[in-house]
Amino acid sequence: MTSENEYAITVTRADESVTRIGPIPYLHVAEAMHRYFTGEARTHTAGAAEAHVEIAAYDPDAEHLPLVSCSTDAVLVAMEDPEQNPDGPFPDLWSRFRAQHGYEEAEKVWSTAVALIDQPADEDDGMVTVRVPRETAEVLAGIIDGHLEEYPCPVEDMWGVIEAVRQMDAERGAEMYREHRYRVNGGTVYDVVDRVEVETEFADSDTARAWVNKHGKSAPGEK
Repeated sequence: MTSENEYAITVTRADESVTRIGPIPYLHVAEAMHRYFTGEARTHTAGAAEAHVEIAAYDPDAEHLPLVSCSTDAVLVAMEDPEQNPDGPFPDLWSRFRAQHGYEEAEKVWSTAVALIDQPADEDDGMVTVRVPRETAEVLAGIIDGHLEEYPCPVEDMWGVIEAVRQMDAERGAEMYREHRYRVNGGTVYDVVDRVEVETEFADSDTARAWVNKHGKSAPGEK
């Protein structure tokens, strides 16, 4: 059974094995592919010169290689599919893609796909990045802060935990920083530091540290 409204390219190689490409919805696309296979491809593609290529009506009962969309994703998927004949024999994936879309468009998309495949995998630096809605991040920051008020920090890098909280909730992170950065005689003195002229939102200046180390929890003028 054939379709009168759809076309196919039939490629018969020298060993008499056959590859069919289709369905091809438009005759002019089939004709353009036929011209490439019987012209330019014969000069630089192995097996093309010996192959017999013809346009035929598409037969849905026969096995065909599909057309490939002109997108990087489509090419990447096809490259990973052995049934797409990515490495040959003719007509290999590149030959079909080139015949279908023309050199300029095909080369641009193909080069992008190859670059993505050849890109070295990122080394695992032990860091994790998570994207969550801002409201969710603030809730998570509150949970961490509340946990640390009741229990010891479960990891050695307390400042890393505080930095994570600061990324999720800047105000809460700043408060945690002050609370854990300035401790005198076992007491938290961030309330005093807030009354000292400082250089950053974290009350982290030489002036503030020197005053706290000397006077402890008493505010200026207090005994």
